[in-house]
Amino acid sequence: METETKWRNDRLELYDKLERSAENGLDRHALFEFDESGHAVPKEFAFQHKDDAVTVVCAEIPQDTARQWGSITEETLKALTGEAAASDSAQASQMKDVYVSDQDIMHVTLFYTSHPDDLAPRNVVGHKNERITREIALLRELAVHFEPIRMVPVKVVLASSGAILMLFQCVQKEDEGNTLADSKVKNAGRRAEFGVDLLRQAAQETFPFVSKKSPNIIIHTTLARIMTPDAFDEAALTRVRETCQQISQELNNTEDGNAFVVEKLWYVDESHFIRPTGHTTTIPLGHKKVHRMSTEQEAQWRQQRSELYEELYEGGKKALDRESVRKTRQNFVPGLTLESKPYEFPTENDGVALICAPIPVEMATRCHAIGTELTGLLPREAGTNNAVACVTRRDLMHITLFHTSHPGDLAPNARLRFPQDVAQLKEMCAHFAPFRMAPVKVLMASSGAIIMLFQCLPATNKLSDDVVNAHTEFSVDHIRRVAKETLSYAPKTDTRVIIHSTLGRVLSPDLNDDDLDRLRARCDEISEELAADPQPALFDKLWFVEETHNLSPQGPKTEVPLLGGVQ
Repeated sequence: METETKWRNDRLELYDKLERSAENGLDRHALFEFDESGHAVPKEFAFQHKDDAVTVVCAEIPQDTARQWGSITEETLKALTGEAAASDSAQASQMKDVYVSDQDIMHVTLFYTSHPDDLAPRNVVGHKNERITREIALLRELAVHFEPIRMVPVKVVLASSGAILMLFQCVQKEDEGNTLADSKVKNAGRRAEFGVDLLRQAAQETFPFVSKKSPNIIIHTTLARIMTPDAFDEAALTRVRETCQQISQELNNTEDGNAFVVEKLWYVDESHFIRPTGHTTTIPLGHKKVHRMSTEQEAQWRQQRSELYEELYEGGKKALDRESVRKTRQNFVPGLTLESKPYEFPTENDGVALICAPIPVEMATRCHAIGTELTGLLPREAGTNNAVACVTRRDLMHITLFHTSHPGDLAPNARLRFPQDVAQLKEMCAHFAPFRMAPVKVLMASSGAIIMLFQCLPATNKLSDDVVNAHTEFSVDHIRRVAKETLSYAPKTDTRVIIHSTLGRVLSPDLNDDDLDRLRARCDEISEELAADPQPALFDKLWFVEETHNLSPQGPKTEVPLLGGVQ
């Protein structure tokens, strides 16, 4: 109790101090320096040794919550410019001397296991990849003992560092009262007020190294940063402080309505100053939270997919992106058929790993026939008779789910991770039931890809609650979600909402519009045929593919069955 009381009092004292810290201007030495590029842009880290890294653990702020705070950020930026110049909020957010945080990665920094000014000692922690793998495992174990953390914003302040901060405090759930719940859950009952403090304390006891530069008492997110000390005069800074005080008062008056819940932690191998960008592993708080998901999220997936499919269809009707086609063609060997080139990796431990759902034979045969028909509508190259398009082989027809190492974002030492990835995938698939999918549309995207779009179908029989995809119409979404929370690496560039198979590709930028229009028209006819006779299929396994070729699932494959609910 004494420790908890100290945490509470120290936090209140710190927040009051921060609110007053910019009264005498900004601290030049505390301001961050950025590249000169017209706007403030975070610099990339430059390390002296290959095993050096900055690694941080953050609490993910839900995106819906972060978006609601956009108006707060705008208010403070308008105060900087003055009322007369503040009519255009978009212009305000692009001020050269101000860096505005990305709403998509809003977070609360919890602690560093290696800080830019206090790197983890190499002689203690071993090689970088070994350290990161071990720390992710430790964080998973730690997260099990913490239930989701409820927070409320209590102040917005301009600190002397130039940072415009939103300050938080943890609060109990509305139905908890003063109970002291299960002792195995460290932040249960009245301890919920100290959820972040207890998590930081547990990290000190769990991890071999936690940087002394880690936040201690403060619980905050950064809305924006003033980057140049002389960019704004005292009058502008006073306006910002007054605006922050008004916002803080409004937050206090509507405290309950501003609460949000942190359900996930990020472990980030940071690539840049200030921003938590880099290789990110998402870890849920609480025991087996990986198996739970709200129907609200599922409704959002449905809406996003519907909008994306319509966007792809409308985009496909427009002109072919010939420059994109030209770039894609560089990954293929020209000839009577266009064959994908093998990857060329920087080191022997680099690799691409694709997790996909192989399309069952009958459906794959139909897909291959459609791809062959559509590409056959296009004339061959004049003079050479070379192919202008390629068709995916029948035995390679698949639906892309996610990567653990992407050609555009290779996981460090990916090949060394493959055995661990396969083991984690097998464990994950034990909790997923087989599911049915049906094709809904065929189209040519502006990139030249000829794709078949799919939807997952509801189960014919009710599945048990311990199956992750009990709502089978969201099976692919749940597979991607759990993979991001389970596997050791989540590439930044990866498939998110779309459920598709690439039947073939248009690979000539020189085709005339009449030929392309003929292909588009036939796509529409085939889509009508699919609607009348979808012929759904059961998907009961995944492939882990150690990809060897560009844009093709060639290479060694490990077949992983979906065993959830299977007797």
